[in-house]
Amino acid sequence: MRALVVIALSVGLAACGSGPSGPTEPAAAPTPAPSASPAEGPLSGNWVGLATEEMGLITTSWTRDDFCTNRYDWEGTLSHQGTRLTGTMTSRFAGADCRSGGRAYHIPASALGNDPVTNLMTLSVNDSGGVSVRWDDWVSMVGGATVEVNQDMSGTYTANTIALAGERAAGRNSWSLTFRLRRR
Repeated sequence: MRALVVIALSVGLAACGSGPSGPTEPAAAPTPAPSASPAEGPLSGNWVGLATEEMGLITTSWTRDDFCTNRYDWEGTLSHQGTRLTGTMTSRFAGADCRSGGRAYHIPASALGNDPVTNLMTLSVNDSGGVSVRWDDWVSMVGGATVEVNQDMSGTYTANTIALAGERAAGRNSWSLTFRLRRR
């Protein structure tokens, strides 16, 4: 029995000696990690839409007998965070093909100076591959070249392409536009 008391006393003393001496201080509260911005999404990167590839911005207006299709090249860098795809894009008029009064004609890019225009672009994307932009936002981004369509645009995206479209008809007039980019 005496051996058991000695062993119990030895174990108790060893346990007391292994802890801190004196009163214990409360543990400091963990420091919160700094708030990080959301990680870049998979659509971040350089994008281009060239009229020679039937990409970029293509607008068409027509009546029963006349039409005009305008083409614009686009390029720039977009950042994807959450459901927003934003960035600065540069566009250039790339030419137009029209028919009026039974006569077809081409307007070369040089006819309008072909000066680059910088546009701040903001598109909405969702996890199922949809992309959209409200019409008011689109007009503020690109200006008058597409005002007549006057409709929200929607489309799809993949890892390497973005495609939006919109159209409208009023009486004998119709308007449509497509906006397509590919990853550079």
